Amino acid sequence: MPYRSAAEKIIKISVEAVSRLPLIGASETAATLAAIIIHELGHILASAILGCPLKRITLQLGGLRLSGARTFSSYGEEATVALAGPFMNIVCFLAFNGTAAPLAQHFALTSLALAVLNLMPAIGFDGYNAARCVISRFASPFVTQKICDAL
Repeated sequence: MPYRSAAEKIIKISVEAVSRLPLIGASETAATLAAIIIHELGHILASAILGCPLKRITLQLGGLRLSGARTFSSYGEEATVALAGPFMNIVCFLAFNGTAAPLAQHFALTSLALAVLNLMPAIGFDGYNAARCVISRFASPFVTQKICDAL
């Protein structure tokens, strides 16, 4: 079935992934799914704003892999797209933290957890990609690779 948009495909993949999670309650699962979708939509939105439409979305063990139709024109663009997902999660945390509704609080804390996890400078996470871009601006490819291998 062809997808009309990248967002539609992300929603379908996210629903499938979350449906395989142990049952934590339908409401909590929906809140977790919403946090994941908002994270991924942050990447898509940043990519679109920077003029890098997505060509392919694939589901991997650690999450989604988004591939652009063109390469980024600068390390700054690539870092911006990498950090857009965690940024959206932080915005959601700030917007919903401290609310009286338990479900909203679950959503806020899940959003914060996703942001912190994805900002880790480990291979496959947004933090690694952003760190690699920042290091690449100031170091040779060889030095960048050595530093990133040590992360």
